[in-house]
Amino acid sequence: MFYRKDYQAPSFELPETKLTFHLHPTKTVVDAELSFQNCDISKPISLDGKGLKLIQINLDKYELDKDSLTFLPPKTDFTLKTTVEINPKENTALNGLYL
Repeated sequence: MFYRKDYQAPSFELPETKLTFHLHPTKTVVDAELSFQNCDISKPISLDGKGLKLIQINLDKYELDKDSLTFLPPKTDFTLKTTVEINPKENTALNGLYL
């Protein structure tokens, strides 16, 4: 459970996101470009990634677990490029991309 009193503003701005979907019922590929600005390079950024298989990323250092991708910003302004694979047919959570 999340409480409003626990909210903290993000340590970055994300003014632009570009997504390209290559749709398939069991193997959809998503290319993403996230344009980060004004990052605090001392604070890690964590992105949710439950149900995603990371195929490609333009960072050298990052931590990946089954639910998230975490990394320190390489500089205050940068573009993160990723390619992930998802299986919409197996998504029973009814959020994100599903059939």
